Amino acid sequence: AMDYFAGALAASGSHKVVYHESHDEAGNSYYDEGGNRVESRRTIVAAVNSAPLIGETRRYAEARCHFACGVTMLSAGTPMFLMGEEIGAQRQYRYSDFINNREDLLGERQTNGQRLFRFYQDIIRLRLSNSGLRSHNIDIIHVHNANRALAFRRW
Repeated sequence: AMDYFAGALAASGSHKVVYHESHDEAGNSYYDEGGNRVESRRTIVAAVNSAPLIGETRRYAEARCHFACGVTMLSAGTPMFLMGEEIGAQRQYRYSDFINNREDLLGERQTNGQRLFRFYQDIIRLRLSNSGLRSHNIDIIHVHNANRALAFRRW
């Protein structure tokens, strides 16, 4: 799996928009798995296979969201994230019923989504304050699938 991420990171320097979730996918797409229709889900929901986001499960889901956001924001491409990812929005983002399915983004910043929101603020601030993270330069230094390790350099 780390080989896949390394390849995606290496390719991100070729003037790409890099994202882990978009409005086209979050609740608007599906795939078949074993004859069953599986609809796309928000990142935090997919991170724990739709388990209730309480206690340790929420912390685990947020850690996986940190990885997805981190790889996106630290890539050599132009980062993009879907509205609500920064607070761990859980409801599907669908064109047909967005208004009825929206979440309290401002309220979640102060409650359940507070830690994730702070992470997004910090990583965006890091990218904006470091010219190397805004360049298209990237080198993959180390990849180890068994240890789930990936190291890269930006300058």
